[in-house]
Amino acid sequence: MWHTLFLILALVAGSKAGPIQEIQISDKCARQCTVSHQFNYEPGTTYEFTYETDIRTAVQGASEDHAGVHLTSKVYLDFASKCEMIMRLSDVKLSEHDPETSTMKPVSSPELADLEKQPLTVSFQDGTIEDLCLSQVESDKTLNIKRGILSLIQNNMDDITKPQTLSESDVAGTCETEYSSQDKGWYKQIIKKSKNLLGCTERHNGNSAVQGIPYQAKSLRSNLELL
Repeated sequence: MWHTLFLILALVAGSKAGPIQEIQISDKCARQCTVSHQFNYEPGTTYEFTYETDIRTAVQGASEDHAGVHLTSKVYLDFASKCEMIMRLSDVKLSEHDPETSTMKPVSSPELADLEKQPLTVSFQDGTIEDLCLSQVESDKTLNIKRGILSLIQNNMDDITKPQTLSESDVAGTCETEYSSQDKGWYKQIIKKSKNLLGCTERHNGNSAVQGIPYQAKSLRSNLELL
């Protein structure tokens, strides 16, 4: 049985991005299962997604130049149970912005092949991604791409038919997240998710010569507007 969904989102990840919870080295996520009331994913069913993301990075006020990448992939979710799914990727393609021609050119990398080789087992609790359970160690780069895809799949709405604003943790950090929902008939529901990245906390864990102390504040502006 196959289902097709189309997802588009632009994500920017740090060197070690996001708090999509702890990472276990295990083939299975041993967690108590929460019965799903909103997402009727059926065990033994594979759900097919088309994933596409555009990322553009620039230093504001310094130059009009920018770096950009475009990534597409087929995403397959195999549900082993109501609260455990296995994500597989195929047909992964990456292109980057060429500043000389202002066009996108294809990029080949061994890490793209690694994305397709290693499935990722995930603890899925009624819309929330709780844990990542790796069969073996993966690089930060490939794991962050998978976290970005899982961030789209995650949905913490109390009622998927009504708009809602809540705090959510994913590859972008812990952010105020705004959901809107549009009914397109008996079998189709369009859900839009948006975040103000300037207000996110716990965005990434990187190495820097600048020493500082992390803090959290109830503010719509918790990050510097550098990139």
